[in-house]
Amino acid sequence: MRYRVVTVRRPWHPEVVHETVRMVEDKGLKVNDASFERLGDLSNVSIRLRIAFSSPQQYFALEKELDRWPGCQLLSASSET
Repeated sequence: MRYRVVTVRRPWHPEVVHETVRMVEDKGLKVNDASFERLGDLSNVSIRLRIAFSSPQQYFALEKELDRWPGCQLLSASSET
């Protein structure tokens, strides 16, 4: 099993973290942990996801798709052992 830590920025609403986790898991990847920090005037949120996967192709397909999701910006992605 491999792990990546991904951080995305999204507009804040009460269900946004759960919605983001569900969007990732709907692509067949597993989110092991999620945390968030509301930013600036609190209208945006930075969401950190620890994603587990076995297929690098599946993960990188998700990474490419993240910026295409409405209101979602990929801020960072890093390997984790």
